[in-house]
Amino acid sequence: MAEAAIGLVLGVLSVMIEAIKAYERNYDKITTLRAVSREVGRLLKKFERQKQFFENECHLLLRLVLKNDNQKARKMIENSAHHLWTEHGLDSQVEEPLSNNYGTCTGIVQDTKVALSELGEVLKSFEKVVNRQRSKASYIQQGESIRDTIHRIRQSVKVAFEKSWYEKKLEALRDHNADLRLLRSQIFDFHHQLCFTKNFTSRSLPSTYYVVQQASQSLYNDLTGSWCCSDTAYARHYASLYPDAKGEETVHLDLAISYQNGDSMTN
Repeated sequence: MAEAAIGLVLGVLSVMIEAIKAYERNYDKITTLRAVSREVGRLLKKFERQKQFFENECHLLLRLVLKNDNQKARKMIENSAHHLWTEHGLDSQVEEPLSNNYGTCTGIVQDTKVALSELGEVLKSFEKVVNRQRSKASYIQQGESIRDTIHRIRQSVKVAFEKSWYEKKLEALRDHNADLRLLRSQIFDFHHQLCFTKNFTSRSLPSTYYVVQQASQSLYNDLTGSWCCSDTAYARHYASLYPDAKGEETVHLDLAISYQNGDSMTN
């Protein structure tokens, strides 16, 4: 709880860069330790995925804050010492697109950082065990091949690796990434909807529209109610009203009437 409170005080960017650094440190440590344990090697693959997912989400959030400047966002992710991480103006700028999601976002990133810190402490302990076992078992016994020596070292550290505990930590990181992904997608939806609303400008109809509409409707009613043609050779009649009519108090309409005589049509 105390670490979460500290995260809210520091701001989301400060916590985010610390989480990115923690992912890097743990990744390097697991990469080093995988040589002594196949289980650690399997752990590395799963951990690497979560690391990439987290960085992707951070990249997308940063791009939103930086007004879609993808290059600048990418440079920040790739360089933890980038000057923008500590720029006060940018930290304040984050609050606008995140709005009331700011605290939730910071909390998720802080939870990620805490999980990585716990993982880092256990990896340190495991590393100490590995180093002790290496010093005890690294000498080659009489008649033993180098491959057998490596196998003996692996067997000696196998009991120190609690697979279930690491799997739980990976599951926690996976859950935090899923929460961050969901929140980020919702923030994007809100942002895009807001941008669409701001950019959409409704245009009012011309003042003469309703006058012309009323006049054309009256003309239609008169034609349908009173039009009569005694020539039986005409199969049917067609009336076309041009839509560019203009008028203020008096409306002028252009009307064309056609009739069909057999297979031909005449205006």
